[in-house]
Amino acid sequence: MDRLPGLNEVPPAPRAPSAEARDLVFGYRGRQGARLILGLAFLVIGLILSGVFCWGLPVDVAIALDPQATRGSILSAELNRNLTINGRRPTKVRFQYEAGGTQWTGEANSFDIPPQQTGAINVEYSTHNSAWGRLSGETYSTFGYLGGLSLLFPAMGGVVLFFALRSNQREIRAFTWGFPALARVTFRGQDHSTKINGHHPFLLRWEFQTETGVYRGSISSLKLLDIKAFGEAEQIVVLYDPVDPKANTIFVA
Repeated sequence: MDRLPGLNEVPPAPRAPSAEARDLVFGYRGRQGARLILGLAFLVIGLILSGVFCWGLPVDVAIALDPQATRGSILSAELNRNLTINGRRPTKVRFQYEAGGTQWTGEANSFDIPPQQTGAINVEYSTHNSAWGRLSGETYSTFGYLGGLSLLFPAMGGVVLFFALRSNQREIRAFTWGFPALARVTFRGQDHSTKINGHHPFLLRWEFQTETGVYRGSISSLKLLDIKAFGEAEQIVVLYDPVDPKANTIFVA
């Protein structure tokens, strides 16, 4: 960019972005891009982990909300050689019980029942679905209710991703429909609060005044040339949402 545009060069809304504006303002650059990547990573990895650790947890919740108790019998009890929890192998128990006039079978991993045990056992099942049964005192889910903690990862990823998308959409709205204003550059340099692939992005901050007060904005990019011309100026043209001036961005011709 050879020359920064002035206030009188800002076209009326709605504005169509140039290739440079689409890349710098509409794209996910710097801190915004880091949040997008981080949010997606936590969301995807968290969903995979939750699928493993929360398998069967809805059944436990359904039983806990409205349980029914009955007696059942052990069909088989063998050491589960495919599963280790805290260095111990549980017993894989197949059991049978009657509910609603129907015979049901289920499986559970238990540390309280030794291999080869037979006889009667206590079973609890969901009132809403008799097929959802488990051994009393046990959980249907292998990892129990603690497996629900894995939901924190996709939840965290979803929150970070939401704010990255929200920030980007606010800037797009300000660029397309916003009012122009002259802003004073208040900072130019590296963003030490963010690191992407071992590098700090370059950060530009500004502040401007409207009839409702003084507002601030910022933009960052890993490429210095993207914002170098803006950083070298004392004043730049920004576009802000008149309804919410906190949503603002630089004007790129």
